[in-house]
Amino acid sequence: MTEDLSSFMEGLTNLPSPPTLLTRIDSLLEEPTPDLQQLSELMQLDAALSSKLLHLCNSPFFGLNRQVTTVRQATVLLGANMLRNVVMSASVFGSIEAERELSAKDMDCFWAHSMATAIIARELSAHRGDATPEAFFLGGLLHDVGQLVIASFIGGARYRAIARADQGLSLDLCAHERRALGMSHAEVGEQLGLKWGFPELFVEVIVGHHDVPEEQSSGMGAVARRRIAQADELARRLGHPSPLEHAAVGEGLVGLEPDLLPVVERLMENLDEELGRLVEPFRQASF
Repeated sequence: MTEDLSSFMEGLTNLPSPPTLLTRIDSLLEEPTPDLQQLSELMQLDAALSSKLLHLCNSPFFGLNRQVTTVRQATVLLGANMLRNVVMSASVFGSIEAERELSAKDMDCFWAHSMATAIIARELSAHRGDATPEAFFLGGLLHDVGQLVIASFIGGARYRAIARADQGLSLDLCAHERRALGMSHAEVGEQLGLKWGFPELFVEVIVGHHDVPEEQSSGMGAVARRRIAQADELARRLGHPSPLEHAAVGEGLVGLEPDLLPVVERLMENLDEELGRLVEPFRQASF
């Protein structure tokens, strides 16, 4: 067993636990008609989360001409779907101490790639009439969370060395991770999702976003994995790669349904503008 593998497996036993408040908020959001008053009262129990919500609502993302000053106002403005995205991403990313292990440039790339994947997944799924495009948005935002977990355990420099090792073998990042650590970032993300009690859809997307089902595969999970895989690859091709992805990854584009091509063309024109509105507010809300 290598030193990397030994220290990594030891670290896996110390995955962060979900905050109790998140579990209670998520339970309320599962209701057909969430009680926004009860939600806002719950979120006010967490001063940091309340501050992040207000920061997001007063950011250029919403472009409001008035100041949002209460958690109740923020809750109504965001709505249940966006609220879930913000609360989940803030809780998950805020619990992983990766910023001190990765350079500012790497963190910028990570956020741009994750947000680009989220935006593209939402747009593709909305165009195809897939269920709950906002859930696909969150799946895109979380799909590479295992990379942050690994970086927090073994350090950014060591992780980058693993990711760049033996490039002549044309291995993708997951293969490099398995050789050095025994698990890929997708599998590490799955472990985090299971520990936190993520909905099954998100766990399936995180562990399976590099294992794409056939187009004819049915079921919400298969559709979500396909959309996230397409969005992940398109994000790289549109200039927003993950900071740790091996250069060989993405040589073959996951097949797009023909009717999605106009969506891709629109994203080519608008993605950078959308990222400019979304990345920093979400990042500020998550760390």
